[in-house]
Amino acid sequence: MRHYLIVTIIAFLALLTYTVYRPATPPSTMNPADWSDALIADGAFLSESSVLEKGHLEQRRIISTTCVNAKLCHRLISQLLTLEQLAPGKPIDLYLRSDGGWEGDIFAVIDVMHSINSPVHIHAMGDVCSAGAMLLTAATGERVAYPHSIISYHSLTDDELQHNMDRYQSFWRTYSEIPEDWILDTSDEFYDMNAQEALQNKVIDRIQSSVHSTK
Repeated sequence: MRHYLIVTIIAFLALLTYTVYRPATPPSTMNPADWSDALIADGAFLSESSVLEKGHLEQRRIISTTCVNAKLCHRLISQLLTLEQLAPGKPIDLYLRSDGGWEGDIFAVIDVMHSINSPVHIHAMGDVCSAGAMLLTAATGERVAYPHSIISYHSLTDDELQHNMDRYQSFWRTYSEIPEDWILDTSDEFYDMNAQEALQNKVIDRIQSSVHSTK
């Protein structure tokens, strides 16, 4: 009886190990439906609704509505690289709402986004602040804002490390035409732009038009 129990436990552990560490089928050998199922099953993309996430991935859509941190950085990079592997050069749409977050994490996402062939169209929704505004501004495809979006530039403080300050200021001068006094400000201030102001400051390329007439 004891020998049977030991064998059963070993068999169970072997099955569990295979289930957890099984090799994923390369996306290039799978159709989009099977591929997205496998990604969700393997935990590559965690979301509140796997069914909705699956549908978005099959349509090459990414939705990001959380603060920028290491976890979001990992998720966005994983999605961008996988979508690029599945169909190199085919556009990706990223719908973005963000309260901001860590500068280093968003620079990581931006660099990866600029390293793939697939253009990434970014659609700003609601409030897109600080690090989120950086991602929007650096989009490799079209930069779009919905009419009621607020996009916020966040100035650094004078105790910031010089190389971080130089990188941040150079970024905004490269990808936008926001006022120079905003860039030079070191008072930890937020400068809010509505969609029209963001368009004027070259933070976005166009404002999303409504398909419904207004009264």
